[in-house]
Amino acid sequence: MGGFKEVHRQSICVMAKRLSDTDKWNDDWYLSLSNDYRIIWQWLLDKCNHAGICRRSIQLLNMDCNTQVTEDQMIEKMDGRVVILDNKWFIPKFLCFQYNDLTSNRAVIVSAIKELKKGSFYKHVEKIYGKAFFND
Repeated sequence: MGGFKEVHRQSICVMAKRLSDTDKWNDDWYLSLSNDYRIIWQWLLDKCNHAGICRRSIQLLNMDCNTQVTEDQMIEKMDGRVVILDNKWFIPKFLCFQYNDLTSNRAVIVSAIKELKKGSFYKHVEKIYGKAFFND
């Protein structure tokens, strides 16, 4: 019994914590979504890593969210909020919302930049926010 409590405590300590936009309930785009797509949006935000990059698996998304959407339907409904890059799903606005900018030397931001530089994510973010978003 003691072993279970210790393992449980450890898993809680490594759980990713995210800011949640409470203003989403005033966002016309979010309000226009069906409940299926609202849960899909939340799933994407919860499943992506600290750089806004998510494993691309429509099967996993549908299984976890109890939905039956195609990737094309999901991408269209997300209206540019989710893009396919390097065979992953990427949420560009995630970075701006979570970190405001990426010029800090905080460990999480340095790590996020490192993740972005692994593929074409960095160039995509630079195209949206400009070079000033990064401290290179």
